[in-house]
Amino acid sequence: MEPILQLINLTKYFGGLGAVVDLNLEVNQGEILGLIGPNGAGKTTVINMIAGALHPSRGKLIFKGEDVTHLPPHRIAEKGIGRIFQSNTLFQHWSVIANVRVGLHLHRNIDFLSGFLGLSYARKREDILYEKASEILSFVGLFIKKDQLAISLPHGNQRALCLAVTLALRPTLLLLDEPVTGMNAEEVSTMLSLIRALRDEKGITCIMVEHNMKAVMGLCDRIAVLDYGKKIAEGSPGEVSGNPAVIEAYLGVEQDAS
Repeated sequence: MEPILQLINLTKYFGGLGAVVDLNLEVNQGEILGLIGPNGAGKTTVINMIAGALHPSRGKLIFKGEDVTHLPPHRIAEKGIGRIFQSNTLFQHWSVIANVRVGLHLHRNIDFLSGFLGLSYARKREDILYEKASEILSFVGLFIKKDQLAISLPHGNQRALCLAVTLALRPTLLLLDEPVTGMNAEEVSTMLSLIRALRDEKGITCIMVEHNMKAVMGLCDRIAVLDYGKKIAEGSPGEVSGNPAVIEAYLGVEQDAS
């Protein structure tokens, strides 16, 4: 089976500095791939290139057999690649369900003016969007809070709402940039369960950048390790955690600090 995403000699220079150098990586349909490494290893740069926020200095990105290397972010999203950022990107003073409905509007190209004017066909569409938004909020466990303002939610719920908004765009590949950062243990457990459900129930492939090693090792099917912009290891969590180069570059430091 052809991988859903291929990174071929992916390279990004900032001035003379190689943030990512000749990265070759395949992402298989339906897996959760962890991308780890110490600070400055190039992980977020990789995510930015996949999402179209940065264009590679050289190399290719192949998504579902199509070269998407130089597409802008909105075209990448249209192709089915969604992203959750490190920080919460929400309409903070809108309700929870209104945030998700915005995502549905963007995906379905609904005419906002017609909705405002209250035309009958727009009302029918709005009813459908309300149902879809409710389904998504139920999936992430936020339906009971659908009428609350986003700003009133605790951090873990805000992260779940960010996920809900992205799901409204119906991605087939989801980029998760530090999805459990700043969460307490209960919130981490809830988010990890949601990510598993994305794969198991919705068939969404995930790439996760995360510093929480316990979360990465317990969740990911495969892990790729970057150090100074280069891949130094790739394999199952067990293979990676026992790799001397990984222990020296990253895991050993994390373990000593814990």
